[in-house]
Amino acid sequence: MYELIMLFLYYSKNVAAAADHLRRLQSLHPDVPVLPIAFRLPSQIIAGTQDIGHDADDFGWPVDDAYSQCDKLYYRWFLNPRSPRARRYVFFEYDILPKCPARRFYGDAWDADVAAADIVDMQTRPDWWPGRWGPPVDAELWPFQMGLRPLAAILWSHDALKAVAESRRMQGSWCEHRAGTLVRYLGFSPAVIPGALRTIQWPPAVIRDTSADRWYHPVKSPHPAPARVRRPLRRAISIFP
Repeated sequence: MYELIMLFLYYSKNVAAAADHLRRLQSLHPDVPVLPIAFRLPSQIIAGTQDIGHDADDFGWPVDDAYSQCDKLYYRWFLNPRSPRARRYVFFEYDILPKCPARRFYGDAWDADVAAADIVDMQTRPDWWPGRWGPPVDAELWPFQMGLRPLAAILWSHDALKAVAESRRMQGSWCEHRAGTLVRYLGFSPAVIPGALRTIQWPPAVIRDTSADRWYHPVKSPHPAPARVRRPLRRAISIFP
């Protein structure tokens, strides 16, 4: 069993950014499997890509839309008996610019069941819009509703990912809502990655100074310069997701 496996999900758009970020990620983790995965690409753009959409078995996670259901692609990869195993897994989306090793980025959250940049507790935020996406949540899951956002850069322990992947619940929900709710329902404790919300966000226009040794999201173009400065983020943004 590996200590860590990084699942690098990319799409047919923004291939230049995907290739650049994958190269950076591999150079920062020479001893870690960094595995490119995708869903129904017109052709294999990055060598060695495992296209989840070409599997004969959906492993109980049918995908109608790869954007709103992108967590299902990771679950399907995990449930494939040919996939390698690790103590931890990173859901690494292509538009993360990595500038330090994973161990440093996750810090004190390294040994958490699950870790994300931000956690939305729907007991205090019942208006969070992904909670209204898709069909109503089953009554037994209702008190456990939670969001892990963004899905990019979420760290999973083997046990937590196994339990969620095997649950096959909340099929019609938004990915971050499904992941968070099932984590909590199944008895795992998610943690916030220390300081990650300063550099891991969701609105495409929010790009900060990237000169520090951190991970940055979203960065949708190759980023060779040491810094690209916009107005710094001073608070969490409450817009979707």
